[in-house]
Amino acid sequence: MRNPAPDADELARRAPEFPDHMIWRQRTPAGVRYIARGLDLSVRPHTLVTSDLSEIWAQLLQFARTEEHDRS
Repeated sequence: MRNPAPDADELARRAPEFPDHMIWRQRTPAGVRYIARGLDLSVRPHTLVTSDLSEIWAQLLQFARTEEHDRS
């Protein structure tokens, strides 16, 4: 049987790397999109929306590295 959301495993595995964000997949009439939303307004980036799951991870990692650099 075909997995209806082949990215579900990746979402479940990687989302805990970003505990300040809620990350989910949304099906729309235009296709699939992924959303990462900060749990409060101080989280950066607060909201990301894209059709490319790898872009969510790349953007969140970029911001995490920037924040680590700023703290050091």
